[in-house]
Order: sequence, then C-alpha cells, then structure tokens
Amino acid sequence: MIEFKYNEDKVLKELSTYISSTYDKHYAKNKIQTTEFIFDSGHGVGFCLGNIIKYAQRWGKKDGKNRADLLKMVHYGIILLGMTEDDDETSKEERIREANGLKYSKSNRVVGASEFFGAKAYNEERSV
Repeated sequence: MIEFKYNEDKVLKELSTYISSTYDKHYAKNKIQTTEFIFDSGHGVGFCLGNIIKYAQRWGKKDGKNRADLLKMVHYGIILLGMTEDDDETSKEERIREANGLKYSKSNRVVGASEFFGAKAYNEERSV
C-alpha cells in the first residue's frame, strides 16, 4: 500500500463525498444542470477556468481558509478534465445533449425552451 505524504487518499475520499453531495444541490430543470447548458453553448471551458480562479482568489478571504472553496476549485478542474477528454468539440456537445435526451444540432447549440420542454408542451403552456 502506498503511504501518501500529504493525505491525498483522505483528501480524495473527502472530494468524492463533496462532489456526490453537490448533485442534490443543483438548480436543475428536468435533471439538466446549468453547467451542461454552459458547455452546450460553447462557454464551458471559460466557465470552469473562471470558477477555479474565483475560488482560488476567495480562499483565505471569505470565511477564512474555507475548505469548501478548495473543494469547489478542484471540482471545477475535474469537470473541465472530464469535458476535455478528447479534442473533438462536437463530440462533447453531442455527449451532453444525448445524455439529456436532446438531438444534437450544430446550428442550434443552445437549447431553446421549446426543445427543452418539448415543442407541444411548451406551446400548450403559453396558449391563451
């Protein structure tokens, strides 16, 4: 067994528990997370990098040396790693859309409300 010098084994367990707990906290509509919409619209890399910088800059200032800020920073890094497994931008977008039961369309990168809710349901909701 490897003897970790910096408690990496314990930190990885803590990180896994933290990430798992976030899935109950997302403001998701129909189980689609905001981060998925952001990646789908082509802004995911910047969003993740921005959040990594945000939480790195915030650590030690807001609520002291808040461990949650470090966990959030690493979590956004993991999201970015997971979304950049390959170099094919289309496959990343397709993967998000297919996971959410949406058909990929290069001309329609952002999910429209009618597509998201289903055109018929969306139109029925808004008819007077």
